[in-house]
Amino acid sequence: MTSPLCWFHGEIALSTIVDSALVVSFVFVCWRAIQQGVTWFRILEMAALLAAIAGVRAQSAPLLIPLWLYVLWGFARPCGRKLPGAIALVVGFSLLWFVPTVKSAGSIASYVHLLRLKSQIDAPRIVWGGGGMGALLNDVYCMGSACWVGLPGVGIIALTELIFWIVFAKPRAKDGFIGTHNARRNVLLLWIVPTVLFGMFMYVALPGHILNFFPAVAILSSLGLVGLAERLATRFSINRSWTLGFVLFLLVAVNAIVFVWPPRWAPRVLPGLPLTRMEIHQHDVDLSTCFRVIRDKWPLGNIVICHRLESFYWGFPQFEYYLPEYSNVMLAAHATMPGAAGTNVWIGYMHRTTFQSSFEVADGQQIILVVPPGESVNLFETSFDIRRATLVIESGAKLYQLQ
Repeated sequence: MTSPLCWFHGEIALSTIVDSALVVSFVFVCWRAIQQGVTWFRILEMAALLAAIAGVRAQSAPLLIPLWLYVLWGFARPCGRKLPGAIALVVGFSLLWFVPTVKSAGSIASYVHLLRLKSQIDAPRIVWGGGGMGALLNDVYCMGSACWVGLPGVGIIALTELIFWIVFAKPRAKDGFIGTHNARRNVLLLWIVPTVLFGMFMYVALPGHILNFFPAVAILSSLGLVGLAERLATRFSINRSWTLGFVLFLLVAVNAIVFVWPPRWAPRVLPGLPLTRMEIHQHDVDLSTCFRVIRDKWPLGNIVICHRLESFYWGFPQFEYYLPEYSNVMLAAHATMPGAAGTNVWIGYMHRTTFQSSFEVADGQQIILVVPPGESVNLFETSFDIRRATLVIESGAKLYQLQ
C-alpha cells in the first residue's frame, strides 16, 4: 500500500497491477487454507482465483502451481479426492475466459499461431532465445532496480534483518518441509522462487513485470521491520507498539516523499525509472498540450496524424483515444497480426480501428508526424520526404507538419 511502484502502476492502464492484486488474493486464500483447513469452499476460492490470474496475465498462473499443489498435497485431507476435484475446478473456471478468447481469435489454430508469433517477437529478449548473457543481466538489473524503487530504503533494513536472522536465529530441526511451523517460510519460497527464475530466464521488460512476486518481497520487508522494531524496543527498553509505530510512520513518510514530493536527488536514486507523481503529472500536461495545439490549429479535423512505432506513453492508442475526431494512422504493422493484416496499417477514427493495405490523404488534409521523446523525425523517412517536415511543437513528443 505504501510502495511507489504499486502507486505508479495503479495509475496507468496495464494488466500488471490487476495481476498483482489477484496473485496476492490467491496467496492469502492459500495461507488461510493452511491455517484453517483446506475445505471445499477454500478449494473453490483457490481454483477461481488461479483461473482469473491465468485470464488476466497467463504467465503468472503456472508459476503459482507449486504453491497450490503444496497446499493441496500437504494440508488437504483426503488428498486423493480433493486434488482431482481442485484440478477439475481450475479447468472449468479457465474455460470461462479461454473459450471466448479463442472465439475472438477465430479458432484454436489462430490462437496458437498468435502465441507463436508473440514468442518470436520475445525471443531476442530471452537468454536461451538469442538474447544470451546480456538478456539475463538485463532481467536481473530490471528486477533488482524495480524492487529497490518499490521499497526505497526499507529494503536495506529488511536485508540486514534477514542476515541477522540467518546468522543468529536457531532453526528447529524437528520441523520438516511440510509443517505448520515452517508453512510461512514455505509459502513465501514457493511464491518468490518460481517467479524470479521465470523473470531471469524469460524476460522482464517493465518494472510492472515484477508485480507478481513483489508483494512477497514487501511481506519479507515487513517481517524485517517488525524484527527491527522488536530489537530496538528490547535494546532501549521502549514500548514495542511505540517502536513499531515509529518504524511504520518512517516507512510511509519516506515512500510518500519519494513518490509525491520527490527531492532533486530522487531521480538518481530511482535508477532512471519514471515512477513519481511529478513525472506522471508532467507527462499528462505535455500530452494535453499536444492535443490542445492540434485542436486549436486544425479545428475542423482536416489532418491525418501519423505514428511510426509503438510507444507506451506517446503512441497511437493515446492519440486515437483522446482525438477520436481526427484520423490516426499507425504505419508500422504489428508483427502479431495474422495473415494479410500483418502488413496493413492501422487507422483509428471515431473510436473505431480498421486495418487497410494503404491510406490516402484527402484534398485539403495535411499530415502530422508524431515523434516520441528520444526519437527523431527520421523514423518516417521510409514513408515520407522528411525534408518537407517542419516542427510545430515540442511538448514531450515532437509534432511535425508535412508541407
